[in-house]
Amino acid sequence: LQDLKIMVSGGFGTEKISLFERLGAPVDMYGVGSTLLRNKIDMTADVVEVEGIPCAKVGRKKGDFSRLTPVNLNNGI
Repeated sequence: LQDLKIMVSGGFGTEKISLFERLGAPVDMYGVGSTLLRNKIDMTADVVEVEGIPCAKVGRKKGDFSRLTPVNLNNGI
């Protein structure tokens, strides 16, 4: 797990990133996507098949999250 990196995205701009940093959230990278654009058009796409083989993001499958620690974000969002 030494090489594990955490990336978060979805509505991240300067205010939300600042909040995460103030709270000490264990985040390595922020995806800012649509906050860089004038038009606020959010969309996502998932790869569901590669060369005829079904696939999904790890986060889309049920997993064991018992070791995760919640981060309280109710301080300003």
